Amino acid sequence: GGYIDTTSGRGGNGGGASATLFRFGTQDYPANANQTAPEWTVFEGITCLRFDGIGNYILFPRETLPRRGPFTISFEIRPANVTKPQLLFAHRTTRVSSLTLHIKDGKLGGAYYGERHAATPLNSELGISPNEWSRVAVSYDFQAIRIRVNDSEQAFPCHDPGLNIGPCVFGGHGTGGEWPDASGNQWWFEGLLRSFRVQHAPVPD
Repeated sequence: GGYIDTTSGRGGNGGGASATLFRFGTQDYPANANQTAPEWTVFEGITCLRFDGIGNYILFPRETLPRRGPFTISFEIRPANVTKPQLLFAHRTTRVSSLTLHIKDGKLGGAYYGERHAATPLNSELGISPNEWSRVAVSYDFQAIRIRVNDSEQAFPCHDPGLNIGPCVFGGHGTGGEWPDASGNQWWFEGLLRSFRVQHAPVPD
C-alpha cells in the first residue's frame, strides 16, 4: 500500500513503465480513498487483511509472477458482496503484463495476456459467495490455466509466455467506476484476505 512502487529496486518510484502501477498518479487511483494499505484484523479468530473497497492494495515486486515459468497463486477471500465487479489480482504496470483475476456477476473470471498480445479469457462458472470464505487457486504449466474455487475447477488451454514483466497487485487498480470504463478503470476488492501464496511451479492435485 505504498502508492508509488518502491518494491522493484530498479526503475521504481514511477521512473519506468515496467516498474509501477501508478505511473500517472491519481489518474490510476481513487480520489476518495482513505488509505492505500488494507488493515490487519482478527475475524472469528483468524488473522487476515481487511480491504475497504476504495483503494486498499498489496503490491508485489516484478517477477513475483514469472513471465517464462510456471506458477500457482492461491489465497482465501471473504468478499463483503459480489454484486459489484471487483478486481482481485493483476500482473500489470500501466498496462496488463499477463494474468488478471476478478469477480463479476458472482463468479471468478479474468484473462491471461501472452506474447503477441494473445488474450485468453478466463471467465469461469465458478461461484464466489458473499460473506463466506472461498479457497481460490490458479495454476499455469504452459499447457493450460487451471482455476479452482473450493473443490470445483475449470481449465483453459493456454501455451504462451506472459506478455511482459511487471509488478503485481492484489486489491484493485484504477479510479473505480464502470466495469471497465474507457480508461480500463475497475472496481476494488471489498472484504477479507488470508493465506496468499505464490509458487513458481504448477502445484499437483
